[in-house]
Amino acid sequence: MVLLSFIHFMFVISAIYLSVKKIFKAKGSFLAFNLAGFCVLDSLGLAIAPYLPLGKIPYLPNAFFTINYIDVETYSRLLIAHWIFILVSMFAVLVESGWKNKNADMYQFKSTYFINIAILIFAIGLIAYIRYFIFGPGLELLKGTRLFFSSTIEAVAHRVEARNLLELRQGAYMASIASVVLFPLSSLVFLKDKKQKGKYFMILCFILSMIYAIQTRQKAPVLAILIVYSLLIVQNLHAKHIRFQIKTVFLYFLIITIIGGLIFYMINFGTSPFASLVSVFARVFIIPSATETNYFVTFPAIHDFRGIYKIINITLLSKFQLDYSDLTIYDVAYAATGDRFSSNASFIAVAWSGAGYFGVFIVSILFSLALLVIDKKFINIDNYFYLGTLILTAPALFILVSSSIFGYISYGGLVIPMIIIIIDRISRVKIKSNNINSMRGK
Repeated sequence: MVLLSFIHFMFVISAIYLSVKKIFKAKGSFLAFNLAGFCVLDSLGLAIAPYLPLGKIPYLPNAFFTINYIDVETYSRLLIAHWIFILVSMFAVLVESGWKNKNADMYQFKSTYFINIAILIFAIGLIAYIRYFIFGPGLELLKGTRLFFSSTIEAVAHRVEARNLLELRQGAYMASIASVVLFPLSSLVFLKDKKQKGKYFMILCFILSMIYAIQTRQKAPVLAILIVYSLLIVQNLHAKHIRFQIKTVFLYFLIITIIGGLIFYMINFGTSPFASLVSVFARVFIIPSATETNYFVTFPAIHDFRGIYKIINITLLSKFQLDYSDLTIYDVAYAATGDRFSSNASFIAVAWSGAGYFGVFIVSILFSLALLVIDKKFINIDNYFYLGTLILTAPALFILVSSSIFGYISYGGLVIPMIIIIIDRISRVKIKSNNINSMRGK
């Protein structure tokens, strides 16, 4: 088992090296960005999680992780599933390496378009908020939300209470899209041409995004909003070469994630700074991979695979299901450990629960193809929009390692780049060849 862990570790490091090299070469790659993010936040943890005392994580009293007790066969299945995704993605990254910028045409932007587009996106988000907070349960949930708790159990109970109050068709889904996609996206577009006035618009969008994040009663949405808007500020402060900007944004991303997480654990659970720091590193880099084991223990030994058409999503709560015969993440936890809790794991685990290795392979192909198409369209896109899209989709990496492909898409992972492509295309005006020559003459 130790040998398997070492082989997996070296394989993941190779994938990260290839991805990072691609990210900082020319325009970069969303595919490489997602592959590197997934490897760091999930796959890398598989190499060390089985040998760590996970039951002693400060904010999880009496925690039980099946990865500490699985046999070599189950561990091998888990690693092979990851290798399938990594190999498919690495092949796709190598395909991208042969692409060249064939369109050398010069163009400029219609600046007035950005303001109009930003306002339109903002208005759609505002309508979603009105439906949820005014005509739905959002305002009541917000008023009843608190941040300080005496224990993890109390915090989880507070979160579950919020989920139990929600029902279908109350507007919560569209409000979440507005919070994590529409408002940040409108800020990015508005800041493209109106940097001075744009900061006030961004503050308004930040407040609106944070309102929804707070009423979810979870740490991750709040931290994600802080990360996105902080990095938008960083982007506009460091208007230098694109590679420098990417490195700067990456550094701030790590700093904000660690410090923000540290503060949240200290506030939420009253843990010491050291215990909070341990909890942050465990939650970000270890627990996602450790929780995946529940799915590989459960399927197909305890429950049959859920079906090929269910490889892209798994239900959180039974009351939200349209198909009540399907298993939920709580059912997976109970089957694997005998206890019911939120056993949310990566998109690979969800795909495995649907159709085993075949499900993982199909999801890996679809995911890589989708990002290949996006990267092809981004070859000639404006650097401002490229870096901004990286920023806006960065929090979706955490969804990739703790939810399904459907959850990743809902969090803007694929949606934001596609919208940016459309905005970039309708806002640019090609400069005629005689104008280009005159510009070069100057």
